Parts: sequence; C-alpha cells; structure tokens
Amino acid sequence: MEPILYIGTYTAGESKGIYSARLREDGTLGPVRLEAEADNPSYLAVGPDGRSLYVVLETDMLKGQPGGGVASYAAGPDGRLTQTGEQSSLGAFPCYLSVDPDGKFLFVANYGGADFLPNGASDATLVSFPIENGAVGAPLQKTSHAGHGAHPERQRCPHAHFLDFAPEGWLCAVDLGIDLIFSYTVAPSGALYEIWQTRGFPGCGPRHMAFLPEQNAAYVVNELTSDITLMNVRMQGGYSPEDYYATVPADFKGENLPAAIKISPDRRLLVVSNRGHDSIAAYRIGQYGVLSEPVFTPCGGKGPRDLTFSPDGRFLYAANEKSDGITAFAVQNGALSPLGEVAHVGSPVCLKSLPA
Repeated sequence: MEPILYIGTYTAGESKGIYSARLREDGTLGPVRLEAEADNPSYLAVGPDGRSLYVVLETDMLKGQPGGGVASYAAGPDGRLTQTGEQSSLGAFPCYLSVDPDGKFLFVANYGGADFLPNGASDATLVSFPIENGAVGAPLQKTSHAGHGAHPERQRCPHAHFLDFAPEGWLCAVDLGIDLIFSYTVAPSGALYEIWQTRGFPGCGPRHMAFLPEQNAAYVVNELTSDITLMNVRMQGGYSPEDYYATVPADFKGENLPAAIKISPDRRLLVVSNRGHDSIAAYRIGQYGVLSEPVFTPCGGKGPRDLTFSPDGRFLYAANEKSDGITAFAVQNGALSPLGEVAHVGSPVCLKSLPA
C-alpha cells in the first residue's frame, strides 16, 4: 500500500483542516481528501507507533478561551483520522510540537503574541503533556523564556518556534524572538530542566533545526537573516556555531523568510525553503557537515512553508502556502527536477508522511 501524506493548513481561506493524499510511485499524489476539520492545524507530528498524529491548533482564542490548542488523532489503516484528545496549549499561536522517543510525552511550542502580556509575562511558552494510549492528556508543565532580540518588530519578546529531540537525547527549543537555542533534559515526570543555551547572531531569528549526528553536526535556519548556521555538538548539551551559509543568491534584494530545513533520508542533501525568493536551496553535505554552494530551484508556487522527502528519498514535496498547492521534485544525485504541482490544497503549511 502507498504511504499516506498528511497536510496541515491554515483555515482562514478555503481550507477546512487536515487533509491526506497517497504518495504514488511516480512522485505524484493521489486524490486529496479532508480527514478532520480543525482550526489552523498548522503543524503535525507522528508518534513513534506510526499510527498516532498530533496537531497544533494555531490560534490565540480556542472555544472562547485565550490561547491555542493541541489535538491527538488515531490513524486507521485507510488513513482516516479519529480524534482521541484535545487540550489548551496554554499559550497563543502554537506552531510546533514533538513526541518523545518513547511516546510518553508531547511537547508544544507556543509562538506567542507580538508583545509581552500586560503583566509583563510572555505567552511564548513550552508546554509538556502526557500521552496515554496515543491520546494527549492535560498539561503537565509550562516553561517560559524571557528577553528580547535586536529586530524592532519581530523580536520585541520571546517567540518559541521549534522543539525536538536531538539524537543525543536532550530536547532542543529554538526561540526566534531572542536568538537562542535552549537544551533541556526531560525528567521521568515530563518536566523540563534547562542544561544549556546556544546564542545566535543578534537579530538572526533562528526558526528550525536539523540534526546530523553521524557528522556530530546540527543546522539552524535563521528566518530574519536568510542563512543557515552549521553547529558542532557539545556533549554537555549545547552547540558551537562554526559556519554560515546564505539561503538566497547574493544579488537577491527582496524580502525573504526561509522556513523549513530538512535532510534527505540518505543524509547527503540539505534543503531549505525560501518564502520571498520562492525557491528551494539545496546543499550537498560534506565531511564534518560542511555544506556545498547552494543550487536554487524555483518552488513552483508562492510562499513555500514546509518541505518533506518521500520515505525512500526519491521525491521532495513543497507546501506552497500563498499559491494553495503542493509541488513535487524528483531527487537524483543531489539535484532537484521539478514535476509541477501535484495537488491543490488551500494554504498548505505542513507535510508529514505515515508509512504504508
């Protein structure tokens, strides 16, 4: 049976929630169908059982209560989704979530509002939830960051934008608003304990990370400066920035906001989506994680927010938020060959595949 691609969306326009399509052998997609109605299900995560799907509801008001939400679903053999739980995210605009390797806890990053709350606190928070039989339970702990960055508009306060488990075992949280990467250990209770901070270049606005443990390296894509930071892993739990790589050509003068950063299944290719330049920057990965000069390929749409490789690495898919479509690319010897738009979906912003 063909693998299933789940599609997260923003729902202010024509989209109604979470969609799915089958990944075909030739790189195209099967018919797109609505699997679950939801408010702004903008980021998805698959549980280690391969059959549980977790979703943020990226709003600042959910069912009359301040903040966004998080929901869990069970995926049937045919890909149909059945909701198993829903909770408040305890913060505004949740934008990322991850499941621990044992499937016991779910962690959510709330981007938060544009400024501090009237009481001086930030609603850009990290929240942990228990998972029982695949269902998300009531929140366990809320962790807040503090401070501001150099950008006068985008960094007036913290903005948690990513959190995921590093191969070494700690949980990494990237805060775009204060140019910091936090490393946490996770207690048996699900509580987070900070062990390290890695500071980015002032005003860089770090967004997402990708890990390359076989080269003792990690990468962070910086949204506000359109570049990638290559970092060496420090065994104490942190990272040491080593080099920087542009995500757009040197002569590009327009506004650009890179979004997704992904590594191919064969660990030889790193790709970044560029919103503004509307391209995919592809880099060959060399020894110690050093990147080649990028090759730029038009994304085939507007506003590519997310990228994902097919499970076998033969194809790459781009979710083009501003043109309501998903485009596909054949991946051969580190090069991308456009296959065109393979699905029309309103405001697609996240792509996650489940095995067949």
